[in-house]
Amino acid sequence: MNTTVRLATSDEKAVVMNMDHYYLCKFLKFLLNSSSSTSFRVLASLNLSLEPTMHRMSAMPLCTLLLLFGCSSKLDVNGANLEYEILGNGNQIVLFDAGALSGMSGWDSIWESLPSDITAIRYSRRGEGNSSGCTGQLSFSEYAKDVEQLLAQLNVSDPIVYVAHSLGGPIAMEYAATNPGKVRAMLLVDPANPRDIEIITTIDKETGPLEIQQIKEQDYKEGAGLYCFLDALWTKSPAPGFAEIGDIPITMNPN
Repeated sequence: MNTTVRLATSDEKAVVMNMDHYYLCKFLKFLLNSSSSTSFRVLASLNLSLEPTMHRMSAMPLCTLLLLFGCSSKLDVNGANLEYEILGNGNQIVLFDAGALSGMSGWDSIWESLPSDITAIRYSRRGEGNSSGCTGQLSFSEYAKDVEQLLAQLNVSDPIVYVAHSLGGPIAMEYAATNPGKVRAMLLVDPANPRDIEIITTIDKETGPLEIQQIKEQDYKEGAGLYCFLDALWTKSPAPGFAEIGDIPITMNPN
């Protein structure tokens, strides 16, 4: 289908200029991917004069708008193609590492409510979100190396604040332990616990072991060829402690 190219009307411009930047980003991405001749795909040629809290932008091409409005991009990291998103332009870099399977969208509920004086970075691990898939299983050490390379490619050199949920917890601890001085503080939200099986089987000696085995078998059955983290999650290797991580503030929310 041929796409008709036209300039937006003044009313259409007004709608776009008054959009919250999160929804503007979503809107622009929709336009970019749309094949409908009746869509606003033509806004790729819009000369928008937007005056949000940042400096005046005029006659920006669509690709530039997508970057400025915090839309996701991708980088080749250790042989994988990882999606990431940067929001804000504050001095303190805060990295967000989500729980299993959700990818970086796991932070959607708070993403637009983050403090305005930070630079927030979120990403999707291999095999999650819109990042490329993976072959075989990965260790927490390998995941941490992906984080290290991602930050290096983004030219992040100052110590970060690492916010991690669930599966992201052990990765955050591994990164901090293997990159001394690179993490200023950590917030771990319900981090994966390497002792959870021990705790459950101690509390419920009769049915606990069987239930754990059934859950494990189900995880490997459903995740065959899809999930890269199963071995890391089920090996239950001890997480790095204060001796390895160092003396930094760590807040843990067991949820």
